[in-house]
Amino acid sequence: MDKRGIAVMAMVMAIGLSEHCVYAQEILRVDVRRTVEMALQENEDFKAKKNAEEKRFQQYREAKSAIYPRLDAAVYWGNNFQFPEKAKSTTDDYSLDAGLSASQLIWSFGKVGSAIRMADKFIAASRFETEITKQEVVYRAKVGYYGALLAQHSLEIVRQSLENARHNKKLLEQRSSGGRSAKPDLIKMDADIASRVPQVNAAKTVYSSALRSLRVLIGAQGGSTLELTEEFPSEYASLDLPVLAARLRDNEPTLNALRQNAAAMDDAVSIRKAEYYPTVSGFATWDHLGTGNSYDVGEENRDDYGVAGIKVSVPLWTSGQTSAQLQQARIDARNARLELKKTDKNLGLALDDALAEYDEYNETLAARNEAVKLAEESFSMYRDMFASGQISLSDLNDAELFLTSEKLKRETTLFNINVTLAKIEKLTGAGL
Repeated sequence: MDKRGIAVMAMVMAIGLSEHCVYAQEILRVDVRRTVEMALQENEDFKAKKNAEEKRFQQYREAKSAIYPRLDAAVYWGNNFQFPEKAKSTTDDYSLDAGLSASQLIWSFGKVGSAIRMADKFIAASRFETEITKQEVVYRAKVGYYGALLAQHSLEIVRQSLENARHNKKLLEQRSSGGRSAKPDLIKMDADIASRVPQVNAAKTVYSSALRSLRVLIGAQGGSTLELTEEFPSEYASLDLPVLAARLRDNEPTLNALRQNAAAMDDAVSIRKAEYYPTVSGFATWDHLGTGNSYDVGEENRDDYGVAGIKVSVPLWTSGQTSAQLQQARIDARNARLELKKTDKNLGLALDDALAEYDEYNETLAARNEAVKLAEESFSMYRDMFASGQISLSDLNDAELFLTSEKLKRETTLFNINVTLAKIEKLTGAGL
């Protein structure tokens, strides 16, 4: 192969390798909303709750079917292959019965109506239970995103700290080149740089772990590079407790589900009360039946029979079963109300605590921002003073470490305030 052929082959291979690299480095960009949407699509618990909601609806249809007519058809064919000798005069070899039967509930003293209302409330409770799972998934998605963002920022900060230390070493070398040897300071500077490398490596590990967790949460493909496009907000509004408390009472899905459950338990009591009363229903049957000595019986041996009437079922004595079931239903209803009251108090307390934390973090953030600003000014001033020989290396390192520490504290505060805000949104049903 000549040189031109080799060059062409090399170009083709380079293009293929380039395309492969582009494919391998596919970037998946996500913000908080996109993270939440993908987490909801991926989460198995949320999908299962949606299925449970559909099952509740089918149970509602099942309960409601009791108020509609019921129609059944049946065919019976029998062969009397063995019977006593004395029954020969009245028994034929074959019998055939084909017929229809219909029934219609007329009155049940509220039993069926209460069952339908209870099923309807359970459907509503199931929707709120789905919403509970959704809010939990939303909260976890936000925490996962904010955790990855904190890890990313922390890695950037410790990397910058390492670069600052390396720059400080250059300043030291420039200072020592024009005068006496600064070998002890250089050794100390090298040790300081070396001590920061493990911090960077640890931050890389935390960041990688946070990204892996986020990938699993949102179902991201393993070959793509995950890029976080939304930063922590710089400002946060004040929150009004009475407004949030009203939203909690109106929107919080756990409370709404418990309200529907408590109301359904009241319907269960009504159902048990109705067990003391009669059930009235109508019925009608039509049969075409007969017997004969041929396997097909024969049309001439079959006749039509029809009957229609009203059936009244009256529970006269159940040996205390109905009374026991009614008392159990009443106990369940009382417990449902107690559970609703307890949950209302606990969620209200959780909201109070979350709002107090939010206000505290908000105030802390202002102090952190001021501390970072002053630390940056101090470090810049100390670096200039060190370059001119006015301060020692230890003073410069202390100023840089203080700046790094304050930046990390500010990022932690931003993480905490956003997680707390996500918790408040979850409590008030305001999640995405």
